Amino acid sequence: MKKLLCVAVVIIVGVFGFFFVRDNIGVSAQKLEADARKSQQINEDWAVSKSCSDKIAAMLFYPESLDDHVFSVYAKDESLSFGYFFKAGGGIFTDDGVAEFKFNSTAAYVSMNKINISKIEVFYNDRTEIIEIDSQKPFAFALPDGAIDANFYDSNGNRVKIIES
Repeated sequence: MKKLLCVAVVIIVGVFGFFFVRDNIGVSAQKLEADARKSQQINEDWAVSKSCSDKIAAMLFYPESLDDHVFSVYAKDESLSFGYFFKAGGGIFTDDGVAEFKFNSTAAYVSMNKINISKIEVFYNDRTEIIEIDSQKPFAFALPDGAIDANFYDSNGNRVKIIES
């Protein structure tokens, strides 16, 4: 009986491992950048800004010249999944704000930052957190776990519009 139970456990672990390695139950956080570069054919010499929470991940790829870009957003499904699934990608449709992508009660944001965003204000139920960012660089931002919303401000303190996608 013990031998049969051990064989069953080995088979279950083997099947689970097979699907996990093949990313059929999601892409692990460690493999997100490689997956995005491969699936969207993104140049290896492009820089990346990336941000990942337990529910969503955002990446923004761009060359040194900043004259092009590709973004990728991955999110975990609310069903049984152990990794992230591709949800959106391509080019950002706005230069004068922040592109927002919402999935499963969380959000990710990307911007080429041509309007010099320097601060992100993150709202939680019981507090507010201020995150300073480089106003001269593109960015990706995944709403942290437990956060309910975010505002973005340029280097002059003006609130920047968020463009929902």
